[in-house]
Amino acid sequence: MSDRDPLNRQILEGLRGKLNPQTFEDAACDLLRDTFPGLVPIRGGSDAGRDGAIADGEGEAFPLVCTTESDVIGNLTKSLDSYLRDGGTRRKVVLATSQELTPRRRRNLEQRAVKKGFTLVQVIKHRGIADRLYRDAGWRRKLLGLAGTPAALSAVPLSRRPFLDLIPVGREDDLTWLRTTSGDRVLSGQPGSRKVVERLL
Repeated sequence: MSDRDPLNRQILEGLRGKLNPQTFEDAACDLLRDTFPGLVPIRGGSDAGRDGAIADGEGEAFPLVCTTESDVIGNLTKSLDSYLRDGGTRRKVVLATSQELTPRRRRNLEQRAVKKGFTLVQVIKHRGIADRLYRDAGWRRKLLGLAGTPAALSAVPLSRRPFLDLIPVGREDDLTWLRTTSGDRVLSGQPGSRKVVERLL
């Protein structure tokens, strides 16, 4: 998604502001269901460190932790400690945050999870949440108070297909050209030929 897109800029700016934590949790649970079909929200004070539970058919559902706080690692730590105290048996966790994370902060989160005995399966951060809000007018309005519609020529399809972090193989020259060429670019090709590259740019 292009930072030149006015709606995208508004979403990113909105996520940097003060958010209602419960609304963010509700939005994250709904928006991430495409990626994790077995995800259900867990509301209230007795959630044992879980804001959602992700069923994967391998035993008890594992936790989703959501946070809007700047101390992402502190929130993850408290949530995992609470989950362990409550007798949770799974050792996988997914984290969703409205915060921007540097590669170092992300590594620190992964290391903290390992120290607690968990694998941090996925971190959905600031831009990942923004991408999903871009495609969902209802949650954009509820969470950020933003109306509006995506630009007609958006880099993000309006479909609800999840983004997969798959790198095209054998297309290094093409990807280098896309990354280094300035200005707008149009990709064409047969359906299914992996034209979705916005995450690589």
